[in-house]
Amino acid sequence: PAVLETTAVGAAYLAGLQAGLCAGPGEFAASWRSEHQFQPKMDADERDAKYAGWKDAVSRTLSR
Repeated sequence: PAVLETTAVGAAYLAGLQAGLCAGPGEFAASWRSEHQFQPKMDADERDAKYAGWKDAVSRTLSR
């Protein structure tokens, strides 16, 4: 998306819709455009090691 803060933009769109500032969700789609594409650059072994570390950290946090 052209705007990377999509969560904030989505909340603003929904608030505008609820407040009657726009006709409907179709206006949101008309204003959206793709500008960037993100592709993973990390190799599978590094990704798996980092993911295992993350799962371990979450497990240790939840067991406290």
